[in-house]
Amino acid sequence: MPEAFKNLINPGTVREIGAQLTRAWPAFDRKRFERLALNTLETLEFKARAQHVCNALEATLPDEFERRSAHAAARSRPTRRPTPV
Repeated sequence: MPEAFKNLINPGTVREIGAQLTRAWPAFDRKRFERLALNTLETLEFKARAQHVCNALEATLPDEFERRSAHAAARSRPTRRPTPV
């Protein structure tokens, strides 16, 4: 039987989000984020899991939009430069 769709958001996903954010912003409170995001995660369905992780991010990321955006942009940048053709 195929894996339940809700399991796409799982403890490993939460830990990877925490790792990526910590790489982009070393001051990110990864432990707090993971504690909040993992609390009751396994009991939730997919949409509720996504909202739960968003709530944990909202609780642990800076309040100012510009700072949040800067951290998100830094995280989304490629780590390698493309090779010129």
